[in-house]
Amino acid sequence: MEISESQVRAFLDRVYPQGLKPCDACGHPHWTYDNRVYELREFSGGGLVIGGSQKIIPALALTCTNCGNTKLINALVAGLMPKG
Repeated sequence: MEISESQVRAFLDRVYPQGLKPCDACGHPHWTYDNRVYELREFSGGGLVIGGSQKIIPALALTCTNCGNTKLINALVAGLMPKG
């Protein structure tokens, strides 16, 4: 799922008004993001399970441009996508 660039920018400006802190891993100050929401699925022994009680977390990824360290933001909790 793709979300608009303006939605991502508004979220980042609201949550990180002073800008993102430097990377926890390498100290580099620059981050990038993809305006797509990815799925984090509950691990089920290596098989792909669709439906049932499987938990899925929709995530926005923020990535350090130096080392690749990635922060995942829950897109539902952040208000970046509708709940339902």
